[in-house]
Amino acid sequence: MTVAIAQKKQESLSERIMDDLCEQLSAALCSCCPAVVVDRGIKVGGLKSEPDEVGCPCDFEIGGRGCAKKEIYKTVKEHVDEIAELLVAEMEAAR
Repeated sequence: MTVAIAQKKQESLSERIMDDLCEQLSAALCSCCPAVVVDRGIKVGGLKSEPDEVGCPCDFEIGGRGCAKKEIYKTVKEHVDEIAELLVAEMEAAR
């Protein structure tokens, strides 16, 4: 197998792993993020007349531009890339 094909397999596998992790990663990182802001909705007579609004500088696009947790996201991505590389090498060795 050529290096280019192996690289494409690794990138594809890495992307699939990150997709699978994304929900859990967002829950873990966004829930404790200091950049997330909650604007409390207006209450009228003790009852909410408007819902709370939650804001994020990167619109909850973890690792995106303006993300306060971008560095930890990049570290996780690097580890996922390493895992994908190991898995592709293992699959190729088994052929």
